[in-house]
Amino acid sequence: MEEETLVPLLERSVRRSFDQPAFSDFPGPAITYGEVAARVARLHAAFRELGVKPGAKVALLGRNSSGWATAFLGIVSFGAVAVPILPDFRAEDVHHILNHSDSVLLLTTPSFLDALDAGKVPGLRAVLSTKDLSVLFARREGLVAALRKADEAARSRPPARPEDVAWARPNAEDLASIVYTSGTTGFSKGVMLPHRSLHRNVLFAQRNMPLEAGDAIVSFLPLAHAFGCAFEFLFPVSVGCRIAFLDKTPSPQLVLKAFAAERPRLVLTVPLVLEKIY
Repeated sequence: MEEETLVPLLERSVRRSFDQPAFSDFPGPAITYGEVAARVARLHAAFRELGVKPGAKVALLGRNSSGWATAFLGIVSFGAVAVPILPDFRAEDVHHILNHSDSVLLLTTPSFLDALDAGKVPGLRAVLSTKDLSVLFARREGLVAALRKADEAARSRPPARPEDVAWARPNAEDLASIVYTSGTTGFSKGVMLPHRSLHRNVLFAQRNMPLEAGDAIVSFLPLAHAFGCAFEFLFPVSVGCRIAFLDKTPSPQLVLKAFAAERPRLVLTVPLVLEKIY
């Protein structure tokens, strides 16, 4: 029997938890897994209009948010390659990563786009907002109208039932993400992560970490890092958890406030955050 890979694992969880809360931007309300699936379908429609093919690189720049998480799911479930970029990188580093990774599309917010120069990234076809998937930049004339039309069509046909959620089936060795480290010298370096790598991390977490469907978790570690992405995002999604994202710098006051409100069953952190809190 063929081994299951990451995308079918996530797809099954979205179907199973279709009407349950999925993501929120603390302290805002949550959207359901069904609403996440509808937004993923809209992103897939944009990919097709832009000529994005499986294996193409799609960059993701921003702070932790429900929009970031939905975009990442949309990228990997299409068979494209996610290129997450840390929000505190300088503009020249972002330009380098976009060019070095051959990214054809960027998902971000207007506040980050303002610091970038599209002329320095000639391979970029468009920039979409992670918040509402609106077009922030399009290189080809007429593309904005075409993307809006594709989005309207996708909105009119959202996944209405769990069985309507049907995603791509990348192979285990297909590239899922390229993670760029902060580096010690020169520009940051890209680490290539296949679907197999992310899938094995999620399976490890399922077997060894205490989370069940409906549990709450607070995501405050950078999702552009492999640890935060795998264990504060993909793992909770795989079991149908409710994730509250902190889209601001995780100060001790904010983290403790979120813990008190969300009552997470599991807390994942790193020494630097613990030092700030305690």
